[in-house]
Amino acid sequence: MQYLLGRMYALGRGVTQNYQEALKLYRLAGAQGNRDALSSIGNLYAMGKGVTRDDNEALKWFRLSAAQGNAHGEHGLGNKYASGTGVGKDIVRAYMWYSLAVAQGNSTSVTSRDYSAAEMTVAQIAQAKAMAAKCKASNYKDCG
Repeated sequence: MQYLLGRMYALGRGVTQNYQEALKLYRLAGAQGNRDALSSIGNLYAMGKGVTRDDNEALKWFRLSAAQGNAHGEHGLGNKYASGTGVGKDIVRAYMWYSLAVAQGNSTSVTSRDYSAAEMTVAQIAQAKAMAAKCKASNYKDCG
């Protein structure tokens, strides 16, 4: 419930848009294990909405979400590795995270993964796929 109310504040649906209130509600929902709330906190930090933009903080929240198998957190990590914001640019790791999100039905990640593939060799794509399989098989404990 807190997550959904946070979304309402973030989007300004039925309430006046207020990112600080959204963040507060996302934090409460995240503390109760809501994976979407964790990735939403990451998005607020990545975009500087209601907080000072902070790539390291965004990465922290995307990682927490992705570690629980959340496609939005995985996509957020893919974006960070693809752009090199907050981390060194790593197109193989970006492809890995996008692939994990795609496997869960995240359609936005399909385009991002395919765009990344255009910059990669066949060997790099194979490496990224192997990394994704290892990550998933370890229940997100071995995602390097």
